[in-house]
Amino acid sequence: MKNILFLLAAVLFFGNACSNVFENENDSMDARFTSENLVISNGLNETVYYAVFEQGSLAFTLWVPLSGEDNRLNPSQTIRIKKDDIHFYKKGSKVVVFYWTGLNPTYESVESLVID
Repeated sequence: MKNILFLLAAVLFFGNACSNVFENENDSMDARFTSENLVISNGLNETVYYAVFEQGSLAFTLWVPLSGEDNRLNPSQTIRIKKDDIHFYKKGSKVVVFYWTGLNPTYESVESLVID
C-alpha cells in the first residue's frame, strides 16, 4: 500500500512539474530599452495587441485601440521596435506601451507600461 501511495505521489509531483515547463514563467508583459530598441515581450498566455507612444505626445494624440496583424504579439513572443520609429521619441523620454487582448477591446481592458 505504501508503494502505491508513493508511486501516486511521485506521478502527481512529476506530472505537475512537467506541465509547468510549458507555462510562461513571467505571466506578465515586459518592456525595456536596449541601446537601439524598445523590446516588448508577451509573458501572458494569450495574444495581446499593443500601441507605443512617447509619453509627452499623449497630450495631443487621439487614438483608439485597434487590433490587427501589425500590432499583434503572440504568447511568449518578443519584438523589437527601433527608438527612431517611435514618434516624438527623444533620448531620455519616457515611452508608454498600451496593451490589450481581443479584437474589440473596451476602455477598461487596456493596460499600460511606462518605460524610462
